[in-house]
Formats: sequence, C-alpha cells, structure tokens
Amino acid sequence: MYFKKSLIWIKFSPFSVKYKSLNEFINKNIPIAIKGDYINDGKYRHRDNTTTFNGNSQKIQGVGTNSFNNMVVNSIIDLMLYHNIYVQKDLTINSGILKCENYKFNLKGNITNNSA
Repeated sequence: MYFKKSLIWIKFSPFSVKYKSLNEFINKNIPIAIKGDYINDGKYRHRDNTTTFNGNSQKIQGVGTNSFNNMVVNSIIDLMLYHNIYVQKDLTINSGILKCENYKFNLKGNITNNSA
C-alpha cells in the first residue's frame, strides 16, 4: 500500500480503518481484513485486491467513494451500509447479514451467499 501525495491521514487499528484525504489511498493488490468499521472520507483505490469484513456488527460509511474489487462478508452479526458502495467483481457472504437500508449496492460480478 502507498499514499499518493502527503495530504493523507490514515488510522489502522485492530478494529477499524478510518482515513481522510484530499488525494487518495492506493492499495497494490494486498488483501485487507477489517474487524471494525470502515470510514472513508477520501478516495480508496483497491486495484485487484479482496477486502474482507470479519468483525461483529460493522459499518461502511464516510463521504468518499466506497469502491471495492472483491468483497467478502464474514461478520458475526451484520455489515450495515451508510453510503452507496460499488464492488467491481465478486461478493461473497459467508456469515452475517448485509444491510443496505436506503443505500445502493452496485455489483458487477457474481454473488455467493453461504450465510444461513
């Protein structure tokens, strides 16, 4: 992963990912696992990676564009959208509930739902 320009603030913790940016956060094909909330107030370039949500009850929010390459949901309870999201390839739900509420979930690839 690297940062384009220097006007980026990013915080990784065992529980959450939050960043703000006037530019962008670029991931060079490295898988990312998130155990907490994902708050995007900048621009995230996923490249060809897989982003996995594997916490309890999680949120995707922020004012930035939320776009993922492949997305995996392993949440124990749920993954709640507080912003529109785009998945360029495939979505896999292994556990938990994906709650879109009034937000759009745009999927270009396939969906696999293994959740009960």
